[in-house]
Amino acid sequence: MEPRDDIMREAGEKGIVLDDEQCFKLEQYGKRVLDANRRFNLTGCGSIEEIIHQLVMKSIEPVASVDVPRGTRFCDLGTGAGFP
Repeated sequence: MEPRDDIMREAGEKGIVLDDEQCFKLEQYGKRVLDANRRFNLTGCGSIEEIIHQLVMKSIEPVASVDVPRGTRFCDLGTGAGFP
């Protein structure tokens, strides 16, 4: 299964609507994080699947059901180093 398919499946399970272009962009982002992680140890995730599930989808999920006006900015104030 391709990472894009995982994104679409997991998003659907969580009631998150993503189109093909959005899934493609999230997949590419996940691949870039994985590549950078191999060089700089950004995260404990060791695979694209882990990055998609643990980082990308969990970042989207809290705001997926919120009606957010276009152009709104968010700031994640966490306790860790953060997800790039």
